[in-house]
Amino acid sequence: MQEAEPIKVKVGDWTISAYSLQQESQRQILFTHRLMAEAIGRSKTTAQKFCKQNEAQLPTPIQAIVPDKPRPVALSTWEAALEFWQEQGSKGNTTASALASAATAGKVEVEPVSHQASESIDIEGILAALPSGDGYPSVAEREQLDGSLELIAQWLKTTGIDEKAIAKMEVKYSGGALSHAKKCSYLGDEIVSGGG
Repeated sequence: MQEAEPIKVKVGDWTISAYSLQQESQRQILFTHRLMAEAIGRSKTTAQKFCKQNEAQLPTPIQAIVPDKPRPVALSTWEAALEFWQEQGSKGNTTASALASAATAGKVEVEPVSHQASESIDIEGILAALPSGDGYPSVAEREQLDGSLELIAQWLKTTGIDEKAIAKMEVKYSGGALSHAKKCSYLGDEIVSGGG
């Protein structure tokens, strides 16, 4: 079984995540249901339902190995994603409509994703760089948080939850040395922190 490589697809003004796989004499642009739906602000289940309901009319999904997944996954083709976006556009999703229009106009560029971007985030380093003092966790609290997050991530991996789900894990702090709730979300290659 072939391994699909992560790519970024520039479609007009959008940059969307996808996978690339060499099939016969051409390179295919492929999507998980999650990536197909996130490109237009919809949920994974919306894309799954669409693909299931239109299975007979859509190109057959391609089974491939993707980074950070323990087993092969079914990847939908560019054509299936375009059909999904067009259908969502016809239902009033303006993002989907504009994305489908840009894609059919041929404004598509593919960029490989560097392997550095897929490496794990240095949470310990990021936590160490956080300011301390009034309203922020102390060094001891940050070390405890770091250890807890590592244990949770290991447990989630052993239970079969995929890395993308782990990356979206949200931890909420309250009480203790903090004067207000603080939320940190670990999203892929970036960390977003906001007051609560």
